[in-house]
Amino acid sequence: MDIALPSEVKRQLKTFQDALAELEDSLIPCLSEESLAQASPFERAELHLTVAQAIQALFCLYLRAHGTSPEEHAFAKEEERISRFKRKVSKVNSEALLKKSNRATEVNIQAANRFITAAIPELSKEQKQALKQAGLKRKGAPAEPAEDCRPDEDQALTFLQQTMQEIAGGAT
Repeated sequence: MDIALPSEVKRQLKTFQDALAELEDSLIPCLSEESLAQASPFERAELHLTVAQAIQALFCLYLRAHGTSPEEHAFAKEEERISRFKRKVSKVNSEALLKKSNRATEVNIQAANRFITAAIPELSKEQKQALKQAGLKRKGAPAEPAEDCRPDEDQALTFLQQTMQEIAGGAT
């Protein structure tokens, strides 16, 4: 039994069939054993999540095409499972980004000392030595609350004030 379909519907079905074939062709290399073996565990999880979401969308289209509401189908439980997995992947990704950003906010004391020394070439030997000592003292010290660090901050402030006075005195 051949149903006569309008030409517009036939054209849309052909377009859908071509898009589905293209999707299948692009998914096959992504899901091959070689590509999965080369991917990190996080990349594999993202890939599996993306494929699951694509399958979910296609299955919803299938259900709607057959006149069934996806919300009333048993598939709704799978949607919840995919959503939970998506939250887990997002959480891992945000934790990794946070860890990476925390590393970027750490101060490299030796680099800071080199920068200050290069920026202020008029430092005396004593000032350069004090700067190095302050860096060594901070580098070896364990992380302490800010209140315990006050003497170092005061010493640094005094050092900077003296340096500014010397520079201002040399400029006049």
